[in-house]
Amino acid sequence: MRLMDELHMEDPRRGTRRISDEFLEKGVLIGREKGRRSMQAVRIKSVYCLPSTTVADATKYKFPYLLRDLKIVRRN
Repeated sequence: MRLMDELHMEDPRRGTRRISDEFLEKGVLIGREKGRRSMQAVRIKSVYCLPSTTVADATKYKFPYLLRDLKIVRRN
């Protein structure tokens, strides 16, 4: 747990795969699932940027919603 905390303090972007690879380099045989459980026990989460895919472009024209005030009473 101490080694895992040290690795996390060095680079908080490490996830379960990189943590298990670092453990193997240090000579500690630990699998990815064991590393994941240990990270959850110590409450360590990897920090990374999420993609912002739904941000609207301010320069593009935003089309109005034409059905807003229309009462729909039948199909087609």
